Amino acid sequence: MNEEQSLSAAQKAQSATRIGELDQQIAQRDTSIQTLQQQLAGAKGRKREPIETQLSALREERTALLQEANTLRAQLGMPLVIPAHTAQTYPVAATAAPVKKRGGFLRGCLIVVGGLVVLIVLFSYLNSGPKKSAASSGTTGSSTGSGAVGTVSSAVPATASYGLGQDVKVGDVRWKVLDAKDEGQTLKSTNQFIDPKKTAGKWVRVRMEIENQSKDPLSFTSVDLTDGQGRTFHSSSDASMFVPTDESCTLSQLSANVPKSCQAIFELPADAKNLKLVVGDLKPLGADDVPIDLGF
Repeated sequence: MNEEQSLSAAQKAQSATRIGELDQQIAQRDTSIQTLQQQLAGAKGRKREPIETQLSALREERTALLQEANTLRAQLGMPLVIPAHTAQTYPVAATAAPVKKRGGFLRGCLIVVGGLVVLIVLFSYLNSGPKKSAASSGTTGSSTGSGAVGTVSSAVPATASYGLGQDVKVGDVRWKVLDAKDEGQTLKSTNQFIDPKKTAGKWVRVRMEIENQSKDPLSFTSVDLTDGQGRTFHSSSDASMFVPTDESCTLSQLSANVPKSCQAIFELPADAKNLKLVVGDLKPLGADDVPIDLGF
């Protein structure tokens, strides 16, 4: 008796449902990859690096999802989906050739002189009076009790401390860490067809709520963790199959003013502690990132 014949009707139905969920997640990542590729085509210099990192993470997650779906297809005797092998090349923004104009030397001299004047005026203004600190001006946060919302200005680095269950607004995005748990060395799934995943370090699962409070959709790619040693960890694409489908937010679009519960799983060294979730305004060059203390 082969594996397909040994499965019950209920098991086959569960596997078929899971395959449909995985195909939807793969389609979402394909859309996000296309969007990031378009952004990369117009990016230059240092703006390209975070986009390239997001693209790499998305491709890894897509591969892991496809592998899981094909495993289930094989168990059901269905044809496998062969991944398309495309070169992962990143387009470079085109730069228009300069147009020569008459009077270029005189115009250049005027621009230099004008720039010097602006710098002198700006320097005099900045040194003409006392400066208020971020703490005294109250721009880094406010506390009104258990329902406090910390607001972080895009021009002022965050100095306040935020923790579990506290609303933190960065730009137009509101964050709240609902729960954080050390899962130990082994991840387990409620799906019987997904084998436990082990690590020599430890797995940490973080549940969070995100709300896009702007007027336009925002793209959510992933979040990072930092520890007390200054190390940074990306959410694990290998562990994406252990995240419930309704809380899988990687590479998803956040509609305006619709709170969304999300999960992220991180693979960390065993000695990692003093963990903080690093959140931002979901824009490549937006406000400064803000750390939220996980409590362990």
